[in-house]
Amino acid sequence: MKKNFLLFILCCVGGFAGCKSQKIPTDFALSFGAGGGFAGRWNGYAIDHLGNFYEWQGLGSQKQTVLLGILPQKELQTLRKSFQKWGFEALTQDEPANMTAQITLTQAGKTHTVRFPIPNAPTTSDQDPAIRLYALCMQTIRNVSPQTP
Repeated sequence: MKKNFLLFILCCVGGFAGCKSQKIPTDFALSFGAGGGFAGRWNGYAIDHLGNFYEWQGLGSQKQTVLLGILPQKELQTLRKSFQKWGFEALTQDEPANMTAQITLTQAGKTHTVRFPIPNAPTTSDQDPAIRLYALCMQTIRNVSPQTP
């Protein structure tokens, strides 16, 4: 009986030892948007580690930011996992165009940015992982109804 109990305890402890926390790093920040063209105007969104999401717009570095609400933790985790799954930090695109899309991800002390010509209709099924991630980010923001922060 004691052997069975001891074996049970060891299995439980061993089973939980491999579990990693899915906690979002406190320095997590995601910013994505598009702009350029004749007017040089940029529009986009930013999400922090708490799920607060903001809309930003402006010319160059003169951005105005408005808090829109809070992204549910489940949606935030889905975004973060997609960035890991699709290898965002390994992407090397830096292709500004007349109209440029940009994604910047900060986490674990590192910041990574990709820039690429914005397609007419970005989709999550696109072959290009940067376009897929951009489309996923935009879809996530559109599908989440703002919550009062």
